[in-house]
Formats: sequence, C-alpha cells, structure tokens
Amino acid sequence: MIFIHQPILEEKDNKCYINTFIDVDSESKKVWFSVDKKYGKYLCYERSDAFVIGLLPFAMRNGHDIKCETPLTESLYYQLETYFIPALAYNSKSLYHTKLDSPVGDSSELKNEHAVGTGISGGIDSLSTIITHLDTKFPAHNITHLMFNNVGSHGGGEKGKELYHIRLNRIREYCQKYGFKLIETDSNFHEEFPQNHLLTNTYANMFAVYMLQKLFGIYYYSSVGYKFSDLNLKENDLYDCANYDMFCLYMLSTEHLKLYSSCSTLSRLEKTEIVSKYPPSYEYLDVCGLHPYSCMKCSKCIRTMFALHILGELKNYKKIFDVDYFYGHYKYYLSLFYAYYKAHKSFFDELYPYIKNEITVLVKLKAIWIYRKFILDKIFKNGI
Repeated sequence: MIFIHQPILEEKDNKCYINTFIDVDSESKKVWFSVDKKYGKYLCYERSDAFVIGLLPFAMRNGHDIKCETPLTESLYYQLETYFIPALAYNSKSLYHTKLDSPVGDSSELKNEHAVGTGISGGIDSLSTIITHLDTKFPAHNITHLMFNNVGSHGGGEKGKELYHIRLNRIREYCQKYGFKLIETDSNFHEEFPQNHLLTNTYANMFAVYMLQKLFGIYYYSSVGYKFSDLNLKENDLYDCANYDMFCLYMLSTEHLKLYSSCSTLSRLEKTEIVSKYPPSYEYLDVCGLHPYSCMKCSKCIRTMFALHILGELKNYKKIFDVDYFYGHYKYYLSLFYAYYKAHKSFFDELYPYIKNEITVLVKLKAIWIYRKFILDKIFKNGI
C-alpha cells in the first residue's frame, strides 16, 4: 500500500516547496517539489492529483494500491479508476490493477490563471510545439509559459544535477533572448521513486504540471513523433509511454486543465523541417541523448543530423554540430546511420528511404565493423 500524506507548503531561500511524506508499506519517504518564489502561489497543496499521477506507474509495476489523505479531483479520480487503470492493466504483461482510495473527489474549481504552457528542452519536439503555438488564430491557446523540469530526464545523483544545471543555463539564455516566461522546477521525486524514464516520462512531467494546476488551463506535452495512427496500448508496460500519449493525456485531463499531445499529426521529419526554418534553433537546438553538447554518436544526434542533411539545412547548424567533420567523414556516418537503422532505433525507418541508394556494400560492412568494435555497445545498452 502507498499512502500519500497531506502536502504542505514551505518557503525557503527564494523558493517555494510542496513537501509530503509518502509511505510505501512500512517505509516513509519525504518528497519535495520546488519553484521560484514568484510561482509559489500556484502550487497545489489542496489535491493529491500530482502525486497520484507520478506514482501510478510505480504502483502498477510493484503491486501497490494508492490511498490519499487529500482528495483527488473528481473527474481525474473517475477517469483513472473507470477507464485508464483497467485499460493499462488489461493490455500489459505484468501491470497490477492498482486501486485508488481517496476522500470523496473534489469537483470544485481551484483559482486558476488559465495560462498555456509547454516544456522546453531545446529538442525537435519541444521547439516544434513552441513554434506552432506562438501566434495562432486561437488566442486562448497561444503559449504563455515554458517549463523546464528536473523529474528524471537528466538522470539522478550528482551527474544528473550537473546535467540539469548545464541545460538550464542554456534554456535561460534562450528564454531571456526571445522573451519567454520560464518556470524552473526541481524535485527529488525521481530519486525517491526511481523509474525507467523512457517508460514513465509522460507521468513524470504531468506530475510537475499538476503541481502548478492553479496556473495552467492548457498544457502541451510534445509528442516524440508518434502519430495518431500509431496509438498502441498493447504491452504498454514494455515500451515508451509515448506510444499511448494521446490516450494518457486525455485520461489525465480534467475540466479545469486540458492536456494535449502536441504536433501528433506530424512525423519527426516534418517537425524537423518546421524547426529548421526557425533561426533561434541554429544556436539553441539540443538533441543529444548522452551529453550536454552534441556527441555526434548517439542515435538522437545521428538521426537529427541526417534529417537536416536530407532537408538541405544542416549547414545552418554549425554551432550545434561539427558540420565540416560530418561531411568530411560522410561514409562513416552513413555506416553509423545504417547500424542504428538495423538496430531498429526510433525514427530511422522514416529517413532510410531518402538515403538508401547511398548504402553500399562497403557502408554495410563498415556498419558490421562498428558493431564488432563495440563502438555502439554502451549506447545501445543505455537504450538511447
């Protein structure tokens, strides 16, 4: 049994915190979430929504029910219990059908600023969301705030904290230069409840969003490139939760906070084309899955370089990639691309038809050599 105690607000050192104790059987863990003081008034301590969303995959993978001292929003409670949890459990190999126990769901509307937010990582997905929601014909849906969260994507421990702060400094510079309101969040949730971020990233980020549900009326969660036709719950416990983002975000929405899987009508290449026409990306694009800079070896770097190459736009990204080195060693990079393609890494299938005529026997043999030299071994093991 997981028991979520009453969340408590605390102010310290120009930061505002929500703290709570979470009991897992006989063990008690203190979980905190923080924002800058100016956003403290939007922290939601009146509901357990954020904690239940963040803990749900942990509970279902470890056979726990969840009990809350503070109410869940009624519509969220209803959707989780009636549709979402049963659907996930039924379509999985091993997930437990977690039962929820909350005081009678609260359906009253919290004071809300009706802000419109999205996350900012500097990657193709987040930048395409920002670009397509800046000045639309739907004023109430235009982005007003960007969020940068520390809820698992940077890793844990000192290395994770260092990576978070390096990336944060770059995001701050981008937001200051182009006039965006930035909300910086931090938490120990991912360290107290470590989970595979690939399998739980949507839940982790919605944990952060629901902490600020008194600020947001709309939030766009950037689709990673899976389109509506790719929606799939089958064996959802084994694969990236992005496979069912559209269903997940619909189930986690309430009448007061609408969540969208943004740009889900676009392929990764189509989103890359949108980003390539946005000059700020020439300086602030950040796609590397391993380092705070572009390593030009991981699958995210390789697929992005080749996508930009196919679009004829790679030349504009000399501040992000060593473009001269890429073209000077093009055959090697073709082999690296082919190695990832054969390893079934995400979104290489979409790009392969554009360069398949360049994949010669020699390129394929080089790809085999790459495997044998274990150059990609660590990257493949990390699931990047």
